[in-house]
Amino acid sequence: NHLAQAGVPSQQQQQTIGTGAGTDDAEPAFPTYFPRPSVADRSLLPATEQKVIIDVTVSAQGDVTDEKLVQGLGNSLDDAVLKTVKTWRFHPATLNGNNIASIARLVFPFNRDYPSDDGFNA
Repeated sequence: NHLAQAGVPSQQQQQTIGTGAGTDDAEPAFPTYFPRPSVADRSLLPATEQKVIIDVTVSAQGDVTDEKLVQGLGNSLDDAVLKTVKTWRFHPATLNGNNIASIARLVFPFNRDYPSDDGFNA
């Protein structure tokens, strides 16, 4: 998975929400600029994998226009993920060849093995 190699969790899920007919040609939005959330305080990382799930609204231009925490860890990592996804850029979703706004679900698994900011695990 090319996204996982770029530092984006391979378990990232996306969905486009719409009411188009089954015969429509629809493609979901996908990230083109996607830095991973920075974790300065590694004590916030859970011992076992837990997920932060964010729903982002992606404009027809590929900008994140809104972000909503669906599931979090209950600490400042939630805010770090929300802050980071605001900077992401997407190739917008399309419907019959036209760019449309959509909602994408982003899943970030965190555990003690999450890469540290210097590129090495602590």
